[in-house]
Amino acid sequence: MPPKGRSYRRSYKSSQPLSGLEFLSQRAKELSIQLKNEKYLCCICMERIRQQDYMVSCPHCFNGFHHSCMTQWVQKGEHVLGCPNCRSEYDFIDEYRCFCGKRKNPPFDPYVTPHSCGDQCEKARPLCEHPCKQQRHPGPCVECGEIISKTCPCGATRYTFACGKGDLHKLCGGVCDRILTCGKHRCQQTCHEGPCAPCAVWDDQPCVCGKASGTVACGTSFSCGLPCGKLLPCGVHECQRQCHSGPCSLCPTDPNAVKTCPCGSLSLNGMRSKCTDPIPTCNLVCGKRLSCGRHTCPEKCHASACAPCAQSVKVQCRCGKTNKVVPCADSDKYTCDRVCGTRLSCGRHYCGNTCCSGKGNTNAEEHVCFERCSHKLQCGHFCGEPCHRGPCPPCIHVSSEPISCFCGRLSLPPPQPCGMEHLSCGFPCQVVAACGHAQPSHCCHFGPCPPCGEPVPKRCVGGHCDDVMAPCSCGPDEVKCSGKCEKQLPCGHLCVRNCHTGTCLQEGQTCKQPCGAARADCGHLCKTPCHPCQACPECKERIKLSCKCGYITKRYTCTKVRELQSDSPDEFFLPCEYDCLHAQRLSALRDRCKNPVQPPDPIYSLALWNLASTNSQFVLMLEEKLNAFCDSDETLISLPPCNREKRSIIHMVSKYYYIKSFSTDDEPKRNCVLTKTPNTAVPTLLLSAAVQKDESDPSVFLKRYEQDEDLTLLLEGEGANEATVGNILFDFVGSYVYVGLEECRAALVFSLPQVLDKIVFFLKTAPRPFHFKKKRSV
Repeated sequence: MPPKGRSYRRSYKSSQPLSGLEFLSQRAKELSIQLKNEKYLCCICMERIRQQDYMVSCPHCFNGFHHSCMTQWVQKGEHVLGCPNCRSEYDFIDEYRCFCGKRKNPPFDPYVTPHSCGDQCEKARPLCEHPCKQQRHPGPCVECGEIISKTCPCGATRYTFACGKGDLHKLCGGVCDRILTCGKHRCQQTCHEGPCAPCAVWDDQPCVCGKASGTVACGTSFSCGLPCGKLLPCGVHECQRQCHSGPCSLCPTDPNAVKTCPCGSLSLNGMRSKCTDPIPTCNLVCGKRLSCGRHTCPEKCHASACAPCAQSVKVQCRCGKTNKVVPCADSDKYTCDRVCGTRLSCGRHYCGNTCCSGKGNTNAEEHVCFERCSHKLQCGHFCGEPCHRGPCPPCIHVSSEPISCFCGRLSLPPPQPCGMEHLSCGFPCQVVAACGHAQPSHCCHFGPCPPCGEPVPKRCVGGHCDDVMAPCSCGPDEVKCSGKCEKQLPCGHLCVRNCHTGTCLQEGQTCKQPCGAARADCGHLCKTPCHPCQACPECKERIKLSCKCGYITKRYTCTKVRELQSDSPDEFFLPCEYDCLHAQRLSALRDRCKNPVQPPDPIYSLALWNLASTNSQFVLMLEEKLNAFCDSDETLISLPPCNREKRSIIHMVSKYYYIKSFSTDDEPKRNCVLTKTPNTAVPTLLLSAAVQKDESDPSVFLKRYEQDEDLTLLLEGEGANEATVGNILFDFVGSYVYVGLEECRAALVFSLPQVLDKIVFFLKTAPRPFHFKKKRSV
């Protein structure tokens, strides 16, 4: 391998003339002289290639390069690289060799071309079978001067021409006339290369066994397919093979063919002398492999064929979902009845085969969809591709008519893609508007032009407004006023539709407005749908009647009231009942009672009392909202978002109003939602007023009643906290004070023993997360 960089072989330059240049081609002669005179330039570095430089040349364009330059060129790409000049690919050998490539590091000879070994060229030339006989040289070889004599393929004509200039495959054009493979007939085709075609003559020939005959191509034989029937060498049996050529085989029972018993365990040497002798059997198990391929024959040695396998095996069906014990002979045929149901490759259809081996695998060979897509394309044709995923390909049909724009300036000749109906040339539209106004600039198109935008005065399309509307755009758009139509209908009513064109009632349509006619007998207006030319139906207006005391109130139809009043000329009243007398007695008793029983004031909890003392303004605002909520008809309200402390006040105060409350939304917009209950009412003593009275302080209440063991209830458990206890005793809020103790314990202090007994009875039947007992029983 030459050293890297520019390499030098010698340090002197030869001035001896080259020999044999007159026999080289013009290109080779020029390259040889330039290399000899060191005037040839490397195509990569554009510097002269000297006689002492290592050189390589392209075998296609014959251009030369410095070996070092070519090495760098190859290192930038792959080993197989194109020539820098002609880009032809060839294998670059990283060695310095002569032009022929046979000799490595050719020696210097002043009488031969530089970088040449001086031997005979021997390169193959195009369309020539003679190698070049000149001395090794750069560039292309000189044309061959040999004279060639060659016959055509059929041998009838001989051609003489200079090597490399004649047609080696020239045909004479006459009849081939060569003997065909059948040996009887000659080729009748024109002179051709290669072997002749088989004989095309058909004649009657016997089959290979001689039993039948048929018309076949000349030189070929055929088999009739029948048993041969010839007598075998044994002289007893006939050949059962299908019609065949050549001698028949030995008799199947010939002693030379059958050398063992049927199972192969016993040798029959000398036991049989002819084919008609019976084949003896041994007493061993047959042991032949059965047709199932898994088991052997369990019978004793026998001459007949083995019976099918009778063993039972546990097999799995093709889809792998069912296992079953079946006879071994039928194990390969067992399938279950499960429908596959796997989605096919198209993604739309499903496999309907039973016991499919590709169950669950969409990409299995069994799940290739072979149905037609048949999806309707935009052009109206149907997709003819096999069922596929994704959008359908463009329509395969084409239009055989030319497609032109509206003005005719642009036309596309056929064929054109299917569905291409209109074409726009891009030139301005030349259609004159019917209104006479100048059209806005737009391109050539099919269909109506854009509406004219010129402002013009117009009247209402309904015809019931005489005033001229404000200037509107010229065009087919209809102008409607903002009023009602109010045209008289055939029934006498006025049209209640907004301003419109055409008739007020469409064909087959009737007026749906209420009749509105006053009844002659009762004076009520008829509210049934319009019924022209028909009498108004019976009045169904409902009238309210009451008894004289006003306690009983009922509603009757107008017809029923007139029937009741027909017998009484004065004002008619319903008769009073027993409930009326009971209500009168209660009213009298209520009037006589001077000191009505007032519910006791609520007792507020210690936690709420402390929060109200520090948030008095918020408590006042909350009480105003709760009082208004109690007096309103609303059953649910949502309060504005507030912080956690104020939400606690809302939940505690709501219980004293017997209002359910809960928090919703996330911080910082978390708010409280309040819901009424059947017992919702304003407490007799508001929290804002209670904090102003010392006697309403819960701490004073505890000092007064805490020492009385009959008024204290002890609670114990993880759920004995104030919030849980308050939710369970929601209906008894305000009748006790909650006191928290240590270790999940608490106490409820009451002012009345009757309330304590009522709560004990309630807790015995209610679900609760704590235990309770009276303090006296501890």
